[in-house]
Amino acid sequence: MKAILTSVYDRQTNPLYCRLFSRGLSIHIKIGSQQILMDFGMIGSVLVRNMKKLEIDPNKITKALLSHGHADHIWGLKSFLNLRNNSRKLPLYLHDVYFKRKTCKNC
Repeated sequence: MKAILTSVYDRQTNPLYCRLFSRGLSIHIKIGSQQILMDFGMIGSVLVRNMKKLEIDPNKITKALLSHGHADHIWGLKSFLNLRNNSRKLPLYLHDVYFKRKTCKNC
């Protein structure tokens, strides 16, 4: 099955789509009927505008994935969730060490 990946949010802009850019990352992945949003960027308004420009319907996202806990990958999550107007639950996938405290032993 073919996967289609679209950069929704990154540090560069694509004049073809008139996307805004900022520090961070968000990737839309479409595989058959599944639509996955991996990461949410840093600025919610940038994510929201780019999703609209790319005609990505937040209500059609079937899964969400967080790669890691840096601000430039997660701060747009609240804006994304506020866009959704359906009551369907959205599975959120993340690594089990996501919430563990990280320290440097030899710093």
